[in-house]
Amino acid sequence: MTCRIPGHEEKIKAHFYQLLKLFFANKVYGEQEVIKNLSGLIKSLQTKFYIPHVLLQEFVNCIMVVHAEMNADDPAVVCYPPTPQHSLFFYINDRIKVQKEGESDFILQPRSVVVGLQSSTVSLDIGRSHKAVRVGFHPGGMYRLLG
Repeated sequence: MTCRIPGHEEKIKAHFYQLLKLFFANKVYGEQEVIKNLSGLIKSLQTKFYIPHVLLQEFVNCIMVVHAEMNADDPAVVCYPPTPQHSLFFYINDRIKVQKEGESDFILQPRSVVVGLQSSTVSLDIGRSHKAVRVGFHPGGMYRLLG
């Protein structure tokens, strides 16, 4: 059983928008341009964070659900920065496509993805209906839990 963290939805949503502003692929010309592009790109955005069950808290930092509906006119490509943590992602609606730094092609990903330590930025095409569940692990938690 997981518990919702009460009162954090708006804070998380604001943080997610801030991250999108910082890492919006190929569109960052200035603050006003970014805000204009974001408001035209995202129709709706919902984020929820959950606290893991007490038996998993030694391994799992948090569980996050993100649901974003995009407008059909613009490509839904965002940059995902380097990250020092391991995560499991489950894509429920549209599957994502990943473009590694220095490459030209996007590669369609499976519905479940293990993301490890990243040392470079990747571009993500998140599709029109992006719904994902992320299980974020403490350092070494994925190895201790899954071997």
